[in-house]
Amino acid sequence: MQKMIIFDLMGCIFKTPHIIKNILYPLMEERIIYSELKKIYLKYSNGELTREEFLRTVPLDIEEKFLDKIELDDNAKEIFDYLKGKGYSMGVLSNIPDHIGNYVVKENKIETYFKVMVFSGTYGLRKPNEALYKVFLEKSGADPKNCFFIDDKLKNLKTARDLGIKTIWKRIEKSNLFSIRNFKPDFTITSLLELKKILV
Repeated sequence: MQKMIIFDLMGCIFKTPHIIKNILYPLMEERIIYSELKKIYLKYSNGELTREEFLRTVPLDIEEKFLDKIELDDNAKEIFDYLKGKGYSMGVLSNIPDHIGNYVVKENKIETYFKVMVFSGTYGLRKPNEALYKVFLEKSGADPKNCFFIDDKLKNLKTARDLGIKTIWKRIEKSNLFSIRNFKPDFTITSLLELKKILV
């Protein structure tokens, strides 16, 4: 059976892991306090707010600037082409609102690489809730034992491991590798290019 590589978006395919803190809030700090903005975004990413409701807090011109500042990892397309050439299937599993996820993928012309894209905003579920992972597995038809999941958060990887998926931690911060008791990812990388050594 074909092997499936499942990517998180922010912090993995795209450079910035904390897009609200590092990108959106600096554009909004004169209008709203950070804790309130984060609360509204989390509701949006969980499907509890529509885009129209989100835009009542974040004006359209600010949203456009925000989306344009979300940058693709410099090595993303190279590694996608490599994996495609090796016969891997690829997908996305991300805690992100539908509009943002679809926009950044299409704007960067990478949507054709992915067999399946599952966003938290579509299902009202967020990683590490295993129900969202099961949605991905059902939609893709992938066998967990033939899957690799790449994420920058250990708690999200632990759920994948519990479902029988191999885990790859994209370490982007000086966080404690053993911050989750009794959990260690199968692989740790700091660059997407390192996947060439793992997925041969």
